[in-house]
Amino acid sequence: MTLYFAYGDLLDSGVLRGRLGIPAGGNMPTPIAPAKLTQHKLLFRRLIAADARTFPDVAPDPSATIYGALLDLTDAQVAVLEAAPAPNMYRRLQSDVTPYLPQRGPVQVGGVVVRHEQKVTAILHEAVNKTADVAQPTRQQMRAILDGALASELPLLWSRSLIGSFGQLSCVDDISTEKCDGAGEPITKVYTKAASLYAVYETDRVKVQYADDMERADQQRKNMAELNELRGQIAGLIDGWQTAKRRRSPLPAWLRTGDAENHDAKPDPRVKKYNSRVAAGLIMCLEGDAKGARSTLQGVYNDILADRESLGRYQYLNGAFWTCVLIVVLFYLFRHTHWNQFYKFPGDTTQLMLAARAGAVGAFFSVAMGLTGRTIKTDLHPRDNLRDAVLRIMIGTIAGGVLVLLLQSKFIATLAAGSGHIELIDDWKAILVVGFVAGFLERLVPDLLEKSK
Repeated sequence: MTLYFAYGDLLDSGVLRGRLGIPAGGNMPTPIAPAKLTQHKLLFRRLIAADARTFPDVAPDPSATIYGALLDLTDAQVAVLEAAPAPNMYRRLQSDVTPYLPQRGPVQVGGVVVRHEQKVTAILHEAVNKTADVAQPTRQQMRAILDGALASELPLLWSRSLIGSFGQLSCVDDISTEKCDGAGEPITKVYTKAASLYAVYETDRVKVQYADDMERADQQRKNMAELNELRGQIAGLIDGWQTAKRRRSPLPAWLRTGDAENHDAKPDPRVKKYNSRVAAGLIMCLEGDAKGARSTLQGVYNDILADRESLGRYQYLNGAFWTCVLIVVLFYLFRHTHWNQFYKFPGDTTQLMLAARAGAVGAFFSVAMGLTGRTIKTDLHPRDNLRDAVLRIMIGTIAGGVLVLLLQSKFIATLAAGSGHIELIDDWKAILVVGFVAGFLERLVPDLLEKSK
């Protein structure tokens, strides 16, 4: 008996049965354990002339690993595999593989003891023609390999890593609108497509389909890796716009006409502009201009960030405005509405309420005047922006009322204003001025209190 390392499409029992010529219902080789071959990578080559099919092969690679399964074969079965699917297509190779038996004890096969994660020598096959073109496996092959991996009880992480061995799940020619890419996401737009070299397209974001040739695709990935951080930052900034929906029509569903529902689901128009620029940058990188690509993406990032900051300032100003309106309306209602059944405000609080309203308006005026120079977060942080805006108006409101109260109670004797002094105030005009100034000058009341100690 011989330990044999099956990889690629030999993991599929149907393919293995066909290669060995075992009839339906015949005894299949005994599976021993999942195993891995380190420092090698899985390739697919066109090994038969004028045949579109690709066949698995191994190649040395210090950073790669091939996952497969250990089988118990006879010498005759190993010889049959060397002649299938065509004579002189594969040759025998001996190598050390690492079995995976976490739940089982040692297994003895033909005098060889197989233990968990202890290397054993096994037979496998490699392609004879190492100059044959490297190509993409067919979808049927990929499905058979993955099904076989699960049936052979390969760990889930191993099975997932097999997908990376395929290079990609589709080729450049597969990229087309109204189709899905290798990840199963609908393609909405194709920016450019160079036959068998690359394609840049859009699903929920801008993506790249690398070259059909795996070696070229690996080099493209290495070049693109330098841009991944910027691409991630850009994707994070426009994510809310990408998934944003327009305001839904107020009409009931039975009155809507045409594509009203689809119209509601369209992303923000800014996404189209920025995605086009991102695609242009990715094309530069794929054409060999990595420096220009980085500069383009950096410009896109800066513009999106500036756009988000502008929206954040609008968000901040909007929050401050409506807080100011709410405070003015509330104090107006407190002043002019009868609340006798709940609480009756003393008559001398009228001036304090007027000062509080003036303070809110002064605070809003201060916010509007200093908005450009104020450090405000992007609109991705609405809670922080609105909290800061509301607190700023509240502080102005309190400051307006407190300053008038300090002057009327003679806690502060006078308030200097230009060449004049304000002392005890009863005139509504003076109250408005003092309240407005207190709200506008954020530090005025704390400084006065500090000086009065």
